[in-house]
Amino acid sequence: MSDVLVLTLAAAGLGCTLAGAVYAGTHTTPGPGLASAVAQASRSANEVPDTSWHGRITAFLASTDYAKRLGPSLELVGLNLAGLVSQALSGALVLALFGAALPILLALLGLHAAAYLTPLGAVVGGGFGILLAFANLKKRAESKRRHLRQSFAGFVSLTALAVAGQMGLESALAAASRVSSDWVFAEIAAELKDTRQMGKPAYVALDRIGQRYGEPEITSVATTLRQSEESGAGLRSTLDAKAQSIREARASTLEADAGKMTEKLFMPTSVMFIGYLIFLAYPALAHILNFL
Repeated sequence: MSDVLVLTLAAAGLGCTLAGAVYAGTHTTPGPGLASAVAQASRSANEVPDTSWHGRITAFLASTDYAKRLGPSLELVGLNLAGLVSQALSGALVLALFGAALPILLALLGLHAAAYLTPLGAVVGGGFGILLAFANLKKRAESKRRHLRQSFAGFVSLTALAVAGQMGLESALAAASRVSSDWVFAEIAAELKDTRQMGKPAYVALDRIGQRYGEPEITSVATTLRQSEESGAGLRSTLDAKAQSIREARASTLEADAGKMTEKLFMPTSVMFIGYLIFLAYPALAHILNFL
């Protein structure tokens, strides 16, 4: 019974500590976005820094190169760096408490559980909660990225059709962006409007979208449009070729994903098949053993 008491007190203390840390982080003013978080990490000492756990972790993460690599993914899912930190801390708290509770549950069931398993379970659970937040970000961003590429390929094809109808490049891009209410088309339409108001060429809008979401294919289309305008090359053939290359890249990605899924299903299918064979062969094997 003493082991159970020790495990309970250790879990309670650890739980209170983690709860206080997350409460201090999540009950503060919402954190800045990626760009402002980077600026916050390098601001002068005469400004008042955010000393909460949430602010410190966000500022530290924003000062690393990893935050720059996360930028396109955060933009795709509509999340800032502070929101990601909040999700990671919340997941760490929940899974840390769950990991700490498992040894206590084993002890209450009469199974032996060493006292050190409670903090160990909390640490492992907390680390897994943090990794889960980043893995969820990656999964959501990949889903958005696939949709972005597919929609952009359709946009390029529509632009090529508009150019074939004797429309200028800027008019063709604007007309294609108004065809669908999809968020990709809406994003392109908004960027085209901004670049037009600033007096910049229309392909600059595509370049900005490609840079924001980390999509080299979109940036490549913008570069191709700029070169075609400067050299006077045929826009329709160029756009058709770009749209085809994006679709082929998309098809290759789908084939690779299908291959990975097949590999993942190989082990469960094999175990199921072996179990089925054992189920069928067991009566015959038992009957033979009875005669030996």
